[in-house]
Amino acid sequence: YYEGNYTEATLTGYGFIPPLRIQPNFIDLGNVEFGEYKDTLLSYNIQNLSSKNVIISSIKNLGPNSLNFSIIDGGNPDTLKPQGYHPMTIRFTPDTLASRNTIIEIKSNTEPSTSYIQIKGNGVFPIFDTLIIAVGNYLAKPGDILKIPIVLRKKHFASSISDYKGFAFDLTFNKTILQPLDTVFKSTILDNNRILKVKANYENPDDSILITLNFKVGLGNDSITPLIISNSYPLGKGKIVIYESSGSLKLTNLCNQGGVRLFEPDGKISINSIQPNPSNGLITIDLDIVENGKTKLELYDYSGSLRKTLLNQSIQSGKYLLNFDLSELPNGLYLLTLRTPSQILTKTLQIVK
Repeated sequence: YYEGNYTEATLTGYGFIPPLRIQPNFIDLGNVEFGEYKDTLLSYNIQNLSSKNVIISSIKNLGPNSLNFSIIDGGNPDTLKPQGYHPMTIRFTPDTLASRNTIIEIKSNTEPSTSYIQIKGNGVFPIFDTLIIAVGNYLAKPGDILKIPIVLRKKHFASSISDYKGFAFDLTFNKTILQPLDTVFKSTILDNNRILKVKANYENPDDSILITLNFKVGLGNDSITPLIISNSYPLGKGKIVIYESSGSLKLTNLCNQGGVRLFEPDGKISINSIQPNPSNGLITIDLDIVENGKTKLELYDYSGSLRKTLLNQSIQSGKYLLNFDLSELPNGLYLLTLRTPSQILTKTLQIVK
């Protein structure tokens, strides 16, 4: 350059669209709770915009926190047809309460030959809801209809994503003391216990009563039964820690001998035998009755129709041998049902003449 003189130069450049488009090339997966994971599907971010095939030769996870990010789908080489997409799924699994990031390197036969995707995510402390599912302590007499409310205590719903439709739990009790009246719930028998499997809708979050269960109280083989709540879990979306508080039922109006209710150690009525069975109509029934009060002995046919009432009166507890003439009944199978104030027992009788 000299004073009074100058030199001119012409600069020329051309913009172009890269054949392999990766957009956006930065993805923030946001907050993910420690111990959980979050996936992102990149199927519409990697596209061949050219009119020729594009060969993706390698896909690598370069880090720096590569252990927290894994390519669970689409990490292999691929050939993209014109306007085709390459599906790829990246999973972020935090192992600490901190920000993590990685770089995904994609090499291809295009210009530029190397492209990058930067991905980040934050590990955060998990948020749990908490509550107590509880049942109380009760007193009742044999023959009572008992309503047992299952209540929710100390509810703390910290998560904004909680959406509980209800709760399920098992209620375990002495099968000889309580007879469930809610037939919608399934149950299993384990030794002396019945395990009632309850699923209850949670329709009113402001109500502390989850559900009220109905039972008939029997004489039973003991004077008290635990009411044990176990195996609780939520129905619906959300993370929750459920604590369980059990209760009990104690029978009242029991005495060792005499009185309105007589408590027996085995607590069971029994039809010991029906002789003969099959019968031509003349039968002898051997009964054990364990409580005083009104007792019925009825005969039903297999369609459920009452055919004959054999006994309907108040009797004392004890052992009975009763004779009946059923010769007027037609041949067939019958159900002999014994009803006491708190128990029901049925056995089969066949009449053949």
